[in-house]
Amino acid sequence: MTSTEELLSEPLDKVNQRILQAIDSPVDLVNSVCRHLILGGGKRIRPLLLLLAAGLIRPEAIGDENILKLAAAIEILHTATLMHDDVIDESEMRRGLKSVNSVFGNSIAVLGGDYLFTKAFDLASVTENSAIFRDFFRAVSTIASGEIEQMGNIDRPELSEQAYCHTIYAKTGVLFEIAVRIPGIFFKVSENELEGLTGYGRSLGNAFQIADDILDYTADAGELGKNIGDDLQNHKITLPLIYTLNALGDPERKQALDAMARCDLPMIMNLAAKTGAIARCYEKAESEAARARKALEVFPDSPFREQLCSLADRAVKRTR
Repeated sequence: MTSTEELLSEPLDKVNQRILQAIDSPVDLVNSVCRHLILGGGKRIRPLLLLLAAGLIRPEAIGDENILKLAAAIEILHTATLMHDDVIDESEMRRGLKSVNSVFGNSIAVLGGDYLFTKAFDLASVTENSAIFRDFFRAVSTIASGEIEQMGNIDRPELSEQAYCHTIYAKTGVLFEIAVRIPGIFFKVSENELEGLTGYGRSLGNAFQIADDILDYTADAGELGKNIGDDLQNHKITLPLIYTLNALGDPERKQALDAMARCDLPMIMNLAAKTGAIARCYEKAESEAARARKALEVFPDSPFREQLCSLADRAVKRTR
């Protein structure tokens, strides 16, 4: 199977160049703030998805200048949301480095995120395609409402799996979704093909976020690049906790609620192991990955489809 690097090494390098060109500012502090996170690593999974989807539709499209700029725009948009996320969550680490807010302070981090939002929309406007622009607006609106929804669900142990899935689509799935939809809109694919791309992105985003929530309970902080147990510390109810609580009888459920109040990660992990909650979470993530792969069957087999399917597998099995 052709590797992602073989397919996209040069286009991804060009996307990184477009990102740095787009965020460049005459103000040194703005450059320092924005480059701190942009140059701090990251998987570049959203621009990667956009390029792979473009190649799935038209293999030669991965070098198209508009596609490169749209891939840069979606990564800048994602980075802006991370800056705001870290302020909200009071996170001190991101991608193995100190977060922007911990280095520069909350006010500058928020303004840095706002600056990146404007640059993302500026890049997205190059196509002059109103449908693509609407998808960008929809993504930002959905992400913001998802963050508010998650904050409203803090310390709510009765939260349902359905409500959780609604939140993770808003927080993660929508950006994965528009990343693969945008080339479809740009190249005017059929309704059936656009539906396949949309379904793939949504399910992949779900699988990715469920795996992320598992890692918050199980990963090594050094390998993950951020503190583990952050969700518990911030009193967020994610799928491992939902499955754990739902599987416990009254006495142990009270133990779990007390452990949540104390942010006692070892106790919660013991209960999660006892109930098989983590294994159930993996099953759910794998189910979403399978749904993502199935959605791509409207397209003929190609190296680009193989890589998109492989990404769905790796989203579940990743360790960071």
